[in-house]
Amino acid sequence: MYKSFSLGLGCILLSTVPAVPLHAQKAYDPGVSDKEIKLGQSTPLSGPASAFGAGAGRVVIGYFEMINEQGGINGHKISFTQLDNAYSAPKAVEQSRKLVEDVEVFAEVGTIGTVPNVAIGLEASKGLVTTQFLKQPGDPVWTNDDEVLAYKKFLRKYAPSTNPDDYSVLVAYMNVHGVTLALKKCGEELTRTNLIRQATSLQGDRLPMMLPGVTITTKPDDNTPFKTLRIASFDGVSWALVGDPLSAD
Repeated sequence: MYKSFSLGLGCILLSTVPAVPLHAQKAYDPGVSDKEIKLGQSTPLSGPASAFGAGAGRVVIGYFEMINEQGGINGHKISFTQLDNAYSAPKAVEQSRKLVEDVEVFAEVGTIGTVPNVAIGLEASKGLVTTQFLKQPGDPVWTNDDEVLAYKKFLRKYAPSTNPDDYSVLVAYMNVHGVTLALKKCGEELTRTNLIRQATSLQGDRLPMMLPGVTITTKPDDNTPFKTLRIASFDGVSWALVGDPLSAD
């Protein structure tokens, strides 16, 4: 049996294994030791969605490589296992079960979904208005932005085969930052119960590549992370932010 919840646009999938009793100031569930946190991902590396699954999956692998080089999360290195679900529901269930029961991961993290690309041309798009929450790496307005530069530098080193303008790559980059944020907030109480608690009690937290004014807030009874969005209008070259951030509260 599995329990899942959204974190950003990603997902953490947790098995309902009984927690290890609290002792001293440390509490570890299966998949965690003094030196390691086992995480896993089931993602489409083949099949109809492999075009976005492979790129996003490479970002996740590269990100945890970087985290380990920096010393891990609160001193715990990440042991990461990635399995192919071929964008098949039965295969996804099979791979998730394998990660929990065979690999014994602490949590499964990943991104499911895609964004349609409509090729209507720049001129025809002029005046188009939409809501956004992430910076667009290819937009000239963010050319010298520190977060965009850091994002592209990360991809060049850890995921050079990916396209910085691929939306699935961008979302995966943000998602793993969200996972890291929740794990850091857990401290040494690395139990699935506490991970859910931390991920569902974010208050105005900001992740790299979010637009100015956009933050993440979650509650136990409301896991929708984005309570603020920005309206943007396309001028033929760039997306111009319009007005103040919009709040759903």
